[in-house]
Amino acid sequence: MHGESGGVYLVIGGGVVGLSIARELAGTGRHVRVLERLAIGQRAVGIATPASLGILIPPADRPSLFGRLMLAGCRMYPDFCAQLAQETSLDPGFRVGGGLHLRRKPPRLAVRERLVAESGRAAGRERV
Repeated sequence: MHGESGGVYLVIGGGVVGLSIARELAGTGRHVRVLERLAIGQRAVGIATPASLGILIPPADRPSLFGRLMLAGCRMYPDFCAQLAQETSLDPGFRVGGGLHLRRKPPRLAVRERLVAESGRAAGRERV
């Protein structure tokens, strides 16, 4: 449907996800309209951005489709932020940090260590 129908793609929600989707669609030449109840891009309505605080955590084990999707997102996000900074001259504030894995029960250390190390390497992060 790449422009054949002449229709408008409607994105509901002007937060981080909605605006990212609208940007991608518009970048392929599609006509896009974003609907937001209040101010677009101001975190006025949703709770997703404030709740996640922009934290991206690569999954420690990736056998599920969701785990693979999370890992793909972690891999793509640095380039996405660089593109946004270049296009808008605004710093999205992305920084690569570290993480601390806490458990209530003693883990099988060898397995857990391997999974955490693989996850970090796959997401382009180095274990210190």
